[in-house]
Amino acid sequence: MQNLKMLPANWDNYDTTFVEKCIAEFDGIDPQGMVFRYASEGAETLHVHFHWRHAIMEHVNQVLEGIRVYLIDTHGQNADYESYLRSQYGGDSRKVRYFLNERQRFVGGNRQKTPS
Repeated sequence: MQNLKMLPANWDNYDTTFVEKCIAEFDGIDPQGMVFRYASEGAETLHVHFHWRHAIMEHVNQVLEGIRVYLIDTHGQNADYESYLRSQYGGDSRKVRYFLNERQRFVGGNRQKTPS
């Protein structure tokens, strides 16, 4: 299956804006990735509330894990469906592609009308 992207309606179910802001904030503080990794690189001068940092990172982890699971589940379902179609239609790759494209329209319950 070529298209493994998440549909926008499903993407919007995840708090990606929050994750993007966290990444941007860490990048602003530590663009080289050294401050929090090694002693004497500047982290000791920062006023970090580690309790809040832990809670924030837990939320980031949950968002990214949710996206990862969604993509794995969807890819697995698509691979199973593609195998089924190939067993039904054999060498007729046009039919297989048609049904795979139709399946993509229905992923996540976001049905789109087929153009007439």
